[in-house]
Amino acid sequence: MTYIQSSAAESPRALRRDEQRFVPLPFLTSCEHTQRRLNKEMSIRHFEAGETLQVRGCCHHRIHIILQGTATLSTSLPDGRTQILRLLMPSDLIGRLGSETTRYDVTAISDVMAGSISRHEFESLLRISPEMTRRVLHSTLRELDEARDWLLLLGRKTAIEKLASFLLTLQRRSQNLRPNLVRLPLCQFELADLLGLTHETISRQLANLRDQGVIECHGPRQIEILDIDSLVDMSGGEIDECDISYVMQ
Repeated sequence: MTYIQSSAAESPRALRRDEQRFVPLPFLTSCEHTQRRLNKEMSIRHFEAGETLQVRGCCHHRIHIILQGTATLSTSLPDGRTQILRLLMPSDLIGRLGSETTRYDVTAISDVMAGSISRHEFESLLRISPEMTRRVLHSTLRELDEARDWLLLLGRKTAIEKLASFLLTLQRRSQNLRPNLVRLPLCQFELADLLGLTHETISRQLANLRDQGVIECHGPRQIEILDIDSLVDMSGGEIDECDISYVMQ
């Protein structure tokens, strides 16, 4: 997958049209003509860590496509309790097709570079591009499968199985040149909230994985997976080859 050039990270929040570079989006379409039309209508935006990309209940007329960085999809109860529902990573779409409003908040937890296109234009492209429609449908079905897996993780898996499954998800979607080196996008308190565990449990299970030679910690956020087969076993189930890549195909 090709992402925006690193030099663009130094650009303002929204690049001027004459400053934008052509950003191939092969996970959406392999047709160069469609890619060029996407880029013609797309603006590249930068969101700083902690900044909100989408607010629950508000009207949103644009679709965002994450190119770099990580964001959280979350919701909250009237009394203020908040739950992180999903991590959004490169190739994920932000926005609801067919509706101007959304039920969830989206917040950047690292610096995020995203392609922004009007919802009307994006839906127009879907109508004329069967390939793009198929890939977006594939992404939607993948997201549904992830939600079902998440129900199993939160409802039935043990602490070590939860943590192992989460690390495998990060590894599958890693953009690093070293695919077994992953960066935790959340601090341990946020990770505990995401997985339905306590901070102490997360710390203890990370130490157990390290002591067993499954992972090696390089600082508070960098983790190297040394024995991926053991990590798969600890996650509570096998992973099919078709599930290794979480990028739209």
